[in-house]
Amino acid sequence: MPGKSNAFAISRRLGLGEDVVERANELVSTESRQFEDVVEKLEKRRQGLEKQLENNRKAWNQALDDARNFREQMDTIVTKLVAAHPQDSTALQTAGIYYYSTGRKDLAAVSFRRNAELYPQSLSASASLVEFLMYAEMWKELSVEG
Repeated sequence: MPGKSNAFAISRRLGLGEDVVERANELVSTESRQFEDVVEKLEKRRQGLEKQLENNRKAWNQALDDARNFREQMDTIVTKLVAAHPQDSTALQTAGIYYYSTGRKDLAAVSFRRNAELYPQSLSASASLVEFLMYAEMWKELSVEG
């Protein structure tokens, strides 16, 4: 506590009993130790939280890397599926769904359109294209398809 030693010296000069001054000194010393203990505990907690934050950042970055790798693998699988079965309705719909779910409407549209063009008599192929255009909010294309 700032100024505590000066306070004790002034108390002595003013005639306060030595036993009272010594007891006050002991109490302040105890209080100071308790305060230092609290500060030390807080500092250890802060350091622990910083370490935990760093570990969480590392885990997050690893998860992002894993997700990128997974997407690259899935892209390869879908590309190979369509290349191996370029006229298969199920392969084209699967590719369309995959591309849409990964935020690539343009590639999804290509897959659904190709499927509908290859199978103009298929209600499923036409419905999948219209459904995709609705979900993707591609209203202009939907009015052309209708």
